[in-house]
Amino acid sequence: MSDETAPEREPHLRDHLRVLYRRRWPALAVLAVTAATAILRAYLAPPVYRATTRILIEKTEVQNLGVVNPLYSSWDPEFQRTQVQIIRSAATAERAAKALLADERFRAAGAGAAPPAPAALAQTIRSGIEATPEKESKIVTIHYRAAEPAQAALIVNAVVKAYVDQLFEMKMSYSRYAIEWMTGKAREEAARLEQSERDLQSFIRANDILAMGTRAAAVPEGLSGLQLELTKAETTRRELEAVHTRLAAVADNPEAAETIAVVERDPAYAAVKAQLLRAEQGQAELARKYGRKHPAMIAARQEIEALERKRAAEVRRIVLSVKNELELAAAREEDLRRRLGSGRSEAVAANEKFVRYEELKRAVEGNRQVYDTLMARAKEESLTQQLQGVQVWTLEPAAVPAAPDGPRAGRTVLLGLILGLAGAVAMAFFVEYLDHTVRSAEDLELRAGVPVLGVIPPARGRGRPIETAMLNEPRQPAAESYRALRTSVLLATEAGPPKTLLVTSTAPEEGKTATAVNLAVGIARSGYSVLLVDADMRKPRIAEIFELPNERGLSTALAEGGAPAIAEVGVPNLAVLTSGPVPPNPSELLGSKRMDALLRELRERFDIVVLDSPPFLTVADSLVIARKLDALLLVARAERSTYQGVRRGIKALRDVGVRPLGLVLNAYDESRSGAYYYYHQHYYHEPETAPAGGRRRRRKQG
Repeated sequence: MSDETAPEREPHLRDHLRVLYRRRWPALAVLAVTAATAILRAYLAPPVYRATTRILIEKTEVQNLGVVNPLYSSWDPEFQRTQVQIIRSAATAERAAKALLADERFRAAGAGAAPPAPAALAQTIRSGIEATPEKESKIVTIHYRAAEPAQAALIVNAVVKAYVDQLFEMKMSYSRYAIEWMTGKAREEAARLEQSERDLQSFIRANDILAMGTRAAAVPEGLSGLQLELTKAETTRRELEAVHTRLAAVADNPEAAETIAVVERDPAYAAVKAQLLRAEQGQAELARKYGRKHPAMIAARQEIEALERKRAAEVRRIVLSVKNELELAAAREEDLRRRLGSGRSEAVAANEKFVRYEELKRAVEGNRQVYDTLMARAKEESLTQQLQGVQVWTLEPAAVPAAPDGPRAGRTVLLGLILGLAGAVAMAFFVEYLDHTVRSAEDLELRAGVPVLGVIPPARGRGRPIETAMLNEPRQPAAESYRALRTSVLLATEAGPPKTLLVTSTAPEEGKTATAVNLAVGIARSGYSVLLVDADMRKPRIAEIFELPNERGLSTALAEGGAPAIAEVGVPNLAVLTSGPVPPNPSELLGSKRMDALLRELRERFDIVVLDSPPFLTVADSLVIARKLDALLLVARAERSTYQGVRRGIKALRDVGVRPLGLVLNAYDESRSGAYYYYHQHYYHEPETAPAGGRRRRRKQG
């Protein structure tokens, strides 16, 4: 077997049956209580009468100006379920309860009993009413059970009427809410419309929108004319600038100035030029008649000089005239540019005012449209609120039942038995689940990962202690089990029997002392010289079992030194070393060098030394001494030791380097587990060297 814990096996059917048998008493208690309750209910419960009615529920479409009723849409796959919930609602039950309490027939059907409170009756109706939609139809069946047949019929019919009234109330409530909401919104929209109209009129008056409209129509045409004039003025100015520049360059040269068209076309300049030409022609004629100094010639030259000066003066005059025209053209251009900018600014401002005007106008129109729509819808909703979205017809009114509907005794008892069996099985497995104690050797071996070398049933008969089973009653099953354990221990390893063997447990009262005593007796009777040492110096018992004095023993040998006080007990090959007086420091004594020396001495004197030690999860004595010995046997007790405790103990041993030789399981209750554990484990764990008679005897007993 590996050091790792083995996985748990799959449960078998026999395991489940064994659980049911082991937990039969709580299971039978649950079955008995459930069956008794069902029987009492079946035969002692008063008769119950059931009244039934069938109604047809149909959804109708109501056109209310586009306002969709949230309760009923044109397609609703959950329509019938919704109606069933309304039938079973608290509001319907309360309405039915009020109607019933006001009905004389309901009070008369109560056989003189005091009428219940409205709230109590409503709760009773709601908890007892049953509404079931019939498949592939619009019909709903409504049932109610009561102790009085007349009351059952009255309650069913009252519920149907209350359901219809509830539907109408829901419709009316919604319509009232819709009208109130739309009327309130209409008032808000009326105030908003009035305010928007006032804003529009104020804007028209403040900005003279009507007169501005006439001017605004002419603004684009005027801007176009100004733009055209500005273009012409710019052209004229550029032409005059060019002419003035040329004239300024030739102002002192009349001949060159004549090449400029403006000079040439000037009438005054042309007249002076013509006079100058005639004067030059007259001088030429006189030159043919007279000399240069002739008075006529002098007069002709003077006249020509005067005309030249006059021509130069005319050129200067033309230059000045062109300059004046240029200045006028520039001034006109600047004026046109300023007028065009002003016109554009005025057009932009007018456009902004018209945009604002259109916004205010649209706001007025939108508010008026919303107001008119809300008022129209509110009027139409008030006209259509009397229409019902769901139509209900009673197909079969509830009649007074002639015979009781229950209780059905046979079905109730059968159902009680079925529930009782299920509860009994559940209780058995629940109790088993809560129980973590060791129950079988097979499960213990699988969960602990350590082989189980023996299973010991309790001694039969009262007053027969298990510690003396091998001494006083060697033929009882417990003694047979200890002999099988002896054989398993002697053959557990290939190297032969262990020279020193520690018997311990994880917790008190698990049977370790009984196991150590009976195992030592069994090994001694097989021919080995055995020393039984009581190493439990906290709660020693071996001296009491063998009726030996305990003034000297293991504690005195370790504390004072000297030879141990080994006693004979009348069993061949068996000697006993008691614990001696209880020392104040057992762990220190067991871990001392004197203990090592004593163990070496005992190994030489005896074939096998068996030591009984205290539980090692309680005190550390066993862990201290376990590392000094050859083997360790761990004892567990059925239905007392837990799997977690055993696994924790094995881990604690392995942490200090000790691997248990095996486990011994002491049965806690013979009636529950002794025989099974005994024969099951012996057939699988007892070696072939066991006495044949013992095997035959066990098979016969099994």
